[in-house]
Amino acid sequence: MATKEGKQWWDPYETCHRRQFVYRPNSAAEILLCPTSTSFINPYSQSGPFGSTVYNKDFYWKPACKPECIRTGTASGQRRNNPHPSQSFMMWRLPRDATRSPEYVRFPCKCPPSEGEICKALTAQYCSTYRCDFMGMPQGCDHSNDAERRLAPLHSRRHVPLSTDTEMRDSYRQPKQKPEVMGNHSHYSCNVARRGIVPTVVQRHFHTQQKGSVLTTYDRFCGKRATDVTPVITSLLPQELQQLHRILPGEEKEAVKTVLSKDAYPNNGEKGQFCTHMLQEHKEKEESARRSKQVAFTLPATMKALGHGIPVVNIQSTHDGTIITVQEDGAVCFWNPELKAQRTKHIFNEGPANRKSKWASDFSVMTEYNKLMIGTGDREIQLYELSTLEPYCQINALDTVPLTLDYSYTGPDKCCILYGDAEGCVTIILISSVGDTLRLWNKLPKVGNIPNIVIDNAVVSPNVTFVRWKVHHDWVTQAKYFQSFQAVVSSSNEESSSLVIGCVLPLTDAEQQLSEIREACYEGKTKRVQLSWTPQVRASCDQRVFTIHKGVKTFDLCPKHSLLVTGGMDRLIRMWNPHFSGKPTGILKGHSAPIFYVCISSEDSQIFSVSVDSTVKIWDIQDQCCLFTADPKASGIHGDISVCSYSSAMKSLFIAADCMAALSLKIRPKFCSRLIVSHNEPVMCCGYTEEFRQVVSCTEGSVVKVWDFDTGCQVFEFGGTRDLSAITCMTFDSNGRRLITGGRDGCLKIWNFNNGQCLKTLKKDGECQEVCDCIFLKVHRNCYVMSVGRDRKIDIYSDIPEDLHHAQKPQPSWQDDLKNGHNEDILCVVQCPPSLLATSSYDGEIIVWNVVSGRIQCRFVSPHSTEHQDAEGLDTSVPSIIFLKNPKLQQFSSATALLSSGPM
Repeated sequence: MATKEGKQWWDPYETCHRRQFVYRPNSAAEILLCPTSTSFINPYSQSGPFGSTVYNKDFYWKPACKPECIRTGTASGQRRNNPHPSQSFMMWRLPRDATRSPEYVRFPCKCPPSEGEICKALTAQYCSTYRCDFMGMPQGCDHSNDAERRLAPLHSRRHVPLSTDTEMRDSYRQPKQKPEVMGNHSHYSCNVARRGIVPTVVQRHFHTQQKGSVLTTYDRFCGKRATDVTPVITSLLPQELQQLHRILPGEEKEAVKTVLSKDAYPNNGEKGQFCTHMLQEHKEKEESARRSKQVAFTLPATMKALGHGIPVVNIQSTHDGTIITVQEDGAVCFWNPELKAQRTKHIFNEGPANRKSKWASDFSVMTEYNKLMIGTGDREIQLYELSTLEPYCQINALDTVPLTLDYSYTGPDKCCILYGDAEGCVTIILISSVGDTLRLWNKLPKVGNIPNIVIDNAVVSPNVTFVRWKVHHDWVTQAKYFQSFQAVVSSSNEESSSLVIGCVLPLTDAEQQLSEIREACYEGKTKRVQLSWTPQVRASCDQRVFTIHKGVKTFDLCPKHSLLVTGGMDRLIRMWNPHFSGKPTGILKGHSAPIFYVCISSEDSQIFSVSVDSTVKIWDIQDQCCLFTADPKASGIHGDISVCSYSSAMKSLFIAADCMAALSLKIRPKFCSRLIVSHNEPVMCCGYTEEFRQVVSCTEGSVVKVWDFDTGCQVFEFGGTRDLSAITCMTFDSNGRRLITGGRDGCLKIWNFNNGQCLKTLKKDGECQEVCDCIFLKVHRNCYVMSVGRDRKIDIYSDIPEDLHHAQKPQPSWQDDLKNGHNEDILCVVQCPPSLLATSSYDGEIIVWNVVSGRIQCRFVSPHSTEHQDAEGLDTSVPSIIFLKNPKLQQFSSATALLSSGPM
């Protein structure tokens, strides 16, 4: 629609753009020129017309020249470094609402003003744009109270409204939305461009930029999503921590509740305690997890000598725990787990006397068919009865020597036999109806006292599929078939094809050809099929190649963890995702010699590795750290290693070098299922705290465990490090919030047993002996920690929580203790409030002390010690004493009873 003379009429050629953006002369969007132009003048008010000419100013009569601008701020106003702009930077114009009188312009002589009025008028009417645009001073504003405003507080300035009707604020602030551009009026959903050069930035943008700046691209897209709560926690007040506790999930809520209610020192700041609690608890949980993963071999290894020093080609184990070894000369030996030889037979030396000597390259056990399969240097694969070691059949006339041999049961009456050779090829023989096929081969004519079938005849049988792959450019170091992956994995020392995971059968076309060959043989056609020993090359989509520096000597693949582990000449153990050959997921460093053998124990989530220098290591898969190392000096294994094998059923690693060696894992004893074992070491002491209804137990291995009294579940665990000594005694402070332990090293330690933090160490100078007992007592308003032990003295430590020193020394000993104290080791100490203290010693003597004066109140001597003082080996010790209040005598006096226990 358009309007014409106030009426609406329809324009057939009218567009959306013409209808929505109507041309308006003198609009602000029509001409955008610099305000300092000499052809146009921009009035102060932005709502006025833009682009008015200055024809009268340039070509008509001009008033008298304006005087020099009054400059302030400097002494002379003429210095070259004054902060005022030059004349070229100034633009003079009239005030906001002032207009030039037409009578003054046309007839200036009719109104002759005085010289003072002219100066005042000119000075008042002309103000620079620098002053209003860049200093934020609106024209016509009264600046008489500027001094008071400058002295006003900063927050009060925020309430003073400043005029936005200036060129600078209108251009550099967020523009006001005009009614005609409000909303989306364009046909193509595009708005009119706004004026201004600075984009709008909100506070959320800063947080987004700061958060993204500390993360790498990998962490942002592929890393674990984690939230750093440390800045949040450190900025919270105690009341805010309480509020946070109410909205947190269960585990986090328990942590916050613990730190808010179980502070060891209530005077310290809650924020610092929370951070310390979280960090210490995380550290102790990691230490507890590390202790649970502790593993070690029984050293030294069990050693047995090998006959004639001939290398062993492989080690295999059966389901009943029998270990089978085959040496290069054909000597087969059966061992029990303790490496006691049960049976030995030389299979190559029996038979005709003119038989040529053979050597074995590798062997494998066909457990499902009770057969022993051996590869020989005569390019043969021989099968023997596993129970009698009698020859069963053999496949001869192979194209190459089978350097590495592997067998896998693939399904009901199906198997896969594969071997690698010196040409870098992997040959695969798939057999179906294995039982019938082997019985058929067993009836063939014998060659050298063993039924024989040529490989050319074996592969054309209807139950046999033969494939030969060209995989590596160097000899194959290891080859295995993994049923769960339906793939063959092979390795070599050549870098470009260090390890290859490939398919078993070729592509569809080749499979069709093989099926045609099988059908031709099965149907008995006269077409003669010739075996081609030319190896095939897999397509790139049918294999995955791993390029590893210096090649791969050994590998293992775990379907449970989807983990591939490789080792080689570069002394590094690499952990791979078997589905991705780009980069390893982890690298285990620690061996100082080339890796000879690696094995993954999926049940224990561990990796066993052996290097050529006979160093054995155990690694944790999850933490990727070394759990145990057995060097040759400790294990006793010496010489060149020929083969290794780990048996997960027997938890033993067998190594063949100069001798046959077995390294067995230390297995924790299994107790009766009815008996619940809480510790792995002897429990030395335990205590109960009413404050939290918890039981704390300490072991000889310096492990402290906290148990919930109501549920019997373990709450927390800490300690157990090598730098801690065995704990011999323990006690709590008066509030039950801190744990005090004594050790065999003569030291006392004060713990926050909720997070495992050692708050203070109490130790005296010089040689320290074992602490037998300790107590926490309060005398008047002072608190003390007392300990007794093998040094036959009472050590007193003042307890001052405000003391920030981590180490503390005892106070001077009592004089009576030094002169008239115990003559034997002090075994126990107990307090009777408010001022009595009793100690008992190994010789049966009990001394009651006054803790205020430090003097002896009385002394009790065991009657048996005086009667049997000449008897040898008589135990008169008093390991425990306790004060008992007599309820019947409480109404008359505060009488107490001292109760002691001992073997007498």
